[in-house]
Amino acid sequence: MKFRFAIGAAIIAAILCLDVAAFAQADWTQRFPTTSPSRRFQTSMAQFNSFTLLFGGNPPSFPTTLPLDDTWLWDGTNWTQITRFGFFGTGPHPPARSRAAIAYDPENDQVVMFGGDGGFANTLGDTWIFKRTFNALLNRSALSWGQPTLSEAPPARSFAVMEYDPALKKMILTGGISSSGQSFQDTWAFDPSTLTWDQLSTAHAVSPTRRATAMAKCGAAIAIFGFQRQVSPTELLLFGGGNDLGDSWRFGGTTSPDWTGPLSPSPDPDGRGDHGMAYYPVSNRVVLYGGQNVHNAHLFSDTWNGLCGGGVQWSQAVPAHNPGRREAMGMATGPDGITVVLFGGLKENSFGELDENNETWTWGRRAACLPADRSELTVGSTITCQFDEIEGVQFGGWEATGFAPPFRRQLKTTFHTESPGAASVTANWTEADGPHTASYNYTIVRSNE
Repeated sequence: MKFRFAIGAAIIAAILCLDVAAFAQADWTQRFPTTSPSRRFQTSMAQFNSFTLLFGGNPPSFPTTLPLDDTWLWDGTNWTQITRFGFFGTGPHPPARSRAAIAYDPENDQVVMFGGDGGFANTLGDTWIFKRTFNALLNRSALSWGQPTLSEAPPARSFAVMEYDPALKKMILTGGISSSGQSFQDTWAFDPSTLTWDQLSTAHAVSPTRRATAMAKCGAAIAIFGFQRQVSPTELLLFGGGNDLGDSWRFGGTTSPDWTGPLSPSPDPDGRGDHGMAYYPVSNRVVLYGGQNVHNAHLFSDTWNGLCGGGVQWSQAVPAHNPGRREAMGMATGPDGITVVLFGGLKENSFGELDENNETWTWGRRAACLPADRSELTVGSTITCQFDEIEGVQFGGWEATGFAPPFRRQLKTTFHTESPGAASVTANWTEADGPHTASYNYTIVRSNE
């Protein structure tokens, strides 16, 4: 077993070295949507298919006023508010809250939200589901919230984290604090198919108890005969938390799911809480940003990427831009998995003070395709590609080999696989420093291979 683990760790380390150039092309870009949520911090965000959903958070006047109760969707260009009885949604609506745990369930195309801080020491323990439903009154489908009837649920809490476990096909929740300040160390699973919560009896617990931590799906990669094959996430990665924790933990397994940690990767991010973390499918990595180290009174503006497989590997990115020193922002996988989206939070100004803001930033590569680079595809499948064209950048189009059609001009497009063999898609564009290209390479196999 030790020998197999050593080989696995060596493979992952080699993959990291080989893929640094690909990840280095990713950068932070500030967006300027025509409509946007108001300034806030400690909001809740999760991917929702071709959107990113945002709910609630604390306004600048908190704690003298209640948190917010609005719902917004980011489509990659603009924010749209989902009104309670408006064009997009009808029916019940979650009460105002901040610091709620939230995650996307891709199997059922819905977002699950639990708990949060309702303001004035009102810690919540309710479960809400956001999805597309059919409205008989209006005779059309609508995006709306619903509250399932539950026989059991986790104790009420805020500052908890939740993420969808692809192996269990359940939402995993851990951490948080009660209204009395009690910290939790338990692990709960929500089954979307039965609408039930169950406390998991894991052999190990995330230790010590924590709040204001972050958790995301974690991808892996395997090298076969020198060719890297991306593996869909099968486990979760948790890092840090309040009280300046700087430890990494993995959660996974189908028969006896359990926590593994604390892991001791080197290098790794400094201890922090109230940071953001999200899975970036294009690079098959977890992206971590910002947060605060209370002991040193320090806010971070660093970007890290994490990769699972045998352990966890962290590497610090050096992007050309960043959203600045901030904490308590919302952060989630972006629409269709092409980007990571960051919104709001408490940002350090030129006087060293913290200001609430409503800035929108995205993390990603200029040219991005999914499934990830060097994936294995079957005949009859498709890939989605998107180019991020901003001011000063001229897009020249996509060129495809082994895909149909062979050329596309659209910024966002799809390509269809053809016959088995090697295939690639290349983006061409021009910036101030001259022409650029970026290629995604694939192996196409028959579906029965």
